[in-house]
Amino acid sequence: MRNMRPLYQSEATLEAQIRAQELNEHAAFCIDIGQYERAISALIEALQLTESTNLDPHLSCCCASCDLDTCMVYSQAYGSVLRNERTMTTKSSSPCHPSSSSCSLTGAYVYRQPIRIPPQVVHGKHTMGMTLPLLLTFNLALVYHMNAISVTARGHKINRSHLQKILQLYELAHRWQSEQEKYYISVTGRSSTLGFSSLKFTMIIANNLGHIHFMVNNITKYQLCMQHLLSTLMLLVDGQQLNQILSNQPFKRFIDIDGFLRNTSCLYLREHAAADA
Repeated sequence: MRNMRPLYQSEATLEAQIRAQELNEHAAFCIDIGQYERAISALIEALQLTESTNLDPHLSCCCASCDLDTCMVYSQAYGSVLRNERTMTTKSSSPCHPSSSSCSLTGAYVYRQPIRIPPQVVHGKHTMGMTLPLLLTFNLALVYHMNAISVTARGHKINRSHLQKILQLYELAHRWQSEQEKYYISVTGRSSTLGFSSLKFTMIIANNLGHIHFMVNNITKYQLCMQHLLSTLMLLVDGQQLNQILSNQPFKRFIDIDGFLRNTSCLYLREHAAADA
């Protein structure tokens, strides 16, 4: 019995964690169909449940299904299937479909894919440790972001405090990711290997933060985000992980860096314009 880890202090805590996971999946579905207010309500409830439980966020079942990498691969695969099904049944010319993983607004690429939890985790009553609040926080930032894009596309103005909330949520999700890596180092005594999904998550945060700064015309911070995005892209390539990822069949449809490259191209254009001047 000494080896058993007290993941939950009560059955009620276990049920709260499972409910939070189910709410995340409901919110992801609502995001896919453009029901942003319903998604926001579900995610806020899920975050309240995780905050009210007595589960140590560092404790998890440690299985591969519960980590960020697996959740992102599953989410991308799910989104690809959903987009293919809708492509076969509808012919829409809209460049900004709710289920798309990207959106074009004034030429900017925005990552739009909510992060889902694999069904074996939800139905298997797994505890996800810090991964759960990380996903919930990111998805809440994402749905607020998408709602802001939708409102702007209809010609309405977005309250600046609303955009500030989105920035704070993205930054909080990134801090959760950093906490995960620090905990990994403290437990294993080894530095994090910076897996592909961790790098992609960093790129997503930098990219979407940059778009929010662009929306409020904060060009200096927008360019800083694009520089961080570009440096992370270079880390991916310099680490010789890109070819390995592309040669791995399950990841072929998981990587989509074209939009990131388009956004960072502004840095090259600015440098060339300065050189010409």
